[in-house]
Amino acid sequence: LATVRGPGVEDPQLVALPRPHGRQTRAVITEYELPRLELATHDVSGDANGNIWYSTHRSSYVGRLDPKTGAIKLVTSPTPKSRPYGIQINSKGIPFFVEFGTNKVASIDPKTLQIREYPLPDSGARPRRLANSLSAPSGHSTPHQTRPRNMFERIPDGHQTPQNR
Repeated sequence: LATVRGPGVEDPQLVALPRPHGRQTRAVITEYELPRLELATHDVSGDANGNIWYSTHRSSYVGRLDPKTGAIKLVTSPTPKSRPYGIQINSKGIPFFVEFGTNKVASIDPKTLQIREYPLPDSGARPRRLANSLSAPSGHSTPHQTRPRNMFERIPDGHQTPQNR
């Protein structure tokens, strides 16, 4: 490593790429500073209201960013060291995420920001991602690598869990 970037090594020559023009310049990129440095933001998903929901896999937080105002709300999972990971919004606008540090899937009420956890049948399971299945009715969210079903559509209303569906 010292021979690559050690003492006496010159910086590589900067190569300038051609500047974009025309349609390529019609993008606006806005960066938002998050309130906690150690969050390790991982997955993001946007809802129909324009909010951006994100998981923070090295903590127990889930965040919501309102790009219109720049306001960020952090919500703490009821389970310590839950490590929220993959996050998806179902067709009813409810964010679902997995808690990689546990054997749980969770949802967050977009109005009250209350988190509800759903334990998986296998206590040793460590869910990692959710996938929004295009083959499921209305683009329902389903667990990654499972058959497309509307599992996450039924949890908030009917209080059904993966065990009793």
